[in-house]
Amino acid sequence: GRVSDDLTRQGRLKEALDYARKSIEVCEKNGMRKELMYSFFNAGNVSIAMGENAESLAYYDKAIAINQSMNLGEMNLCDFMNSRGNALKRLGRYAEALNEYKKTQATAQKINYTNAANTVTANLGEINLLMGNYPEALKYQLKTIELMEATDDRANLVENYVHASTIYEKLKDYPSALA
Repeated sequence: GRVSDDLTRQGRLKEALDYARKSIEVCEKNGMRKELMYSFFNAGNVSIAMGENAESLAYYDKAIAINQSMNLGEMNLCDFMNSRGNALKRLGRYAEALNEYKKTQATAQKINYTNAANTVTANLGEINLLMGNYPEALKYQLKTIELMEATDDRANLVENYVHASTIYEKLKDYPSALA
């Protein structure tokens, strides 16, 4: 699993998926259910990086099923559900993605999982933008920017400024879009 994760970070996706599948096979053969959950999640991450969105959704569903059947904690569940929402979004199943993100947000807030709450806030902004729910999208987008600026998270800040500008443009607030 870790080899697959490292290969994914290097952009060596075909090799990463091969290792993810080997990890799944080893876990299944040896009854390693908890490790299997992580292997499915990793395979989902590799698949989504490859643009294999339906395959990634199937892997995320398997990870979620193991998590729930073994009661392995809501932090993992938040990560899995958020990723599941990403797969649904990429499949164009926006209403389902929105629902998944809302469930993730509720769970993250309940257990005070800040990283997941911040990530899903950004995703709620994007999915509402894609659905044309501009006032709702703006609310989440401005919160995302506020969180990123407060924590000096510059990795995704430019993308989120662009989303905010697009939303303002859709709302015909051109001065704010330009700002």
